[in-house]
Parts: sequence; structure tokens; C-alpha cells
Amino acid sequence: MILFLIVFSLCLGSFSSAISYRIVHHLPLVNDRSRCPHCHHVLNSIDLVPLIGFVVRKGKCHYCKQPISYRYPLNECLHLFTFLILYFYSPQISDCLFMGLFLSTCYTLAWIDYEIQMIPISLLVIQFLLAIILAFPWNLLLIFFQIGSIIIPIGLCYFLFPQQLGLGDLLFVASCALFLPVFSCFLMLLIACFLAILYLFIQIKQKRKKIDDSLPFLPFLTTGLLFVILIL
Repeated sequence: MILFLIVFSLCLGSFSSAISYRIVHHLPLVNDRSRCPHCHHVLNSIDLVPLIGFVVRKGKCHYCKQPISYRYPLNECLHLFTFLILYFYSPQISDCLFMGLFLSTCYTLAWIDYEIQMIPISLLVIQFLLAIILAFPWNLLLIFFQIGSIIIPIGLCYFLFPQQLGLGDLLFVASCALFLPVFSCFLMLLIACFLAILYLFIQIKQKRKKIDDSLPFLPFLTTGLLFVILIL
């Protein structure tokens, strides 16, 4: 079972990187081979093996010798560690898989939001469906209470500060509120806000951003979610 999780998580991490890259660069999601982002040469089978391909090619494209972004092995390792920690906490394979898939959508959305500050609705729908599965067995009254307790104050912030909080962030939090306790959701938001303020402060100090510049908030939400799921 451990071997299956290792292989599955690494392949899922590679798939997540490919999806986020293609969405960011407006490339077709299907019917197109993976290519080097520098020379656009079609990659062979060895190049596409998660982690191993990066190590074998020494972090460079086999054809143009340009460096491969560390984002790809980093995302694959992130998926690997996520699934292993989830399995350690819950050996029930179905719980591990569905939570791992949900977090994988979080990573994918975070990468996209960081690159272009845009969140595709299709991935949010997939994430919401996974959250519904994670909320089983369903207690509708409790679910409505949890979502309302989180979404009402967050929705108010969205309408008051539309430049700082997007609709995609609101839907992301709603998905989390389906299966997380109210306290965990508020803790996730608290951590995300703290990290976002810290990041903005550093960027202002380095004169890369101004105080009124918008930020990709989903990476910070994902970090807060990881903390409450994997650490608490």
C-alpha cells in the first residue's frame, strides 16, 4: 500500500504541475504532448517520470540544456509527503485518497493563482465535489451552519474589499467549510492572513509591491489548510 501511495502521489504531483502550467500559459489540456518550455521539444518517457526524470537529466532539458524549474520536483515531493502523512494519520485508504486529491486541487489552484491571480472555475467545481465526499456522512443542518458561520463574515469582506479578496477565494473557503470544523476554518483564515501580511511587508520592504497592490491569496489559504489538516 505504501508503494502504491508513493507512485500515485508522484504521478498526481506531475499531473498537477502539467495542468497548472497549461492553464497559466493557455495551452490545451488534452491532445498535446508535454514539451520543454524553452525549446518546445517533445519530452520522451524518461523525461516525464516524476522525480527520476529530473534527477537523471540533472535538472536540465535533455535537448537544449536549459535548467528545469524546481517547481516541478517540489510539487511532486509536496504530493508525496502529503499522502504519506495522511496515511500515517488515517490508514483508511479511501480517506487518504480523497483528502489527498482535495489537497492536490489546492496545490494546483495555488500555483495558478500565484502565477496569474486567476482561479479556474472548473477546478473549483472539482474541489467542491471532493469536499462533499469528505463531508460524508452528511448532516445538512451542521453543514449549513458551518458554511454560514464562515462565508457570511468572509463574504462581507469580499464585498467591502473586492480588490483584496476574490470570488475564487470565497468558494475555496466554502469547500473547506463543508468538512472542517468552524474553529479549524477560522484558524486557517488567521494563518493565511498573517502569512499574506508578512509576505506583503517583505515585498514592500524590497520595493516590489505597494501597500494597495493585490495579492494571490490562495497560496496562503492552502498553507493555512495544510497546517490545520496535517499538523493539528
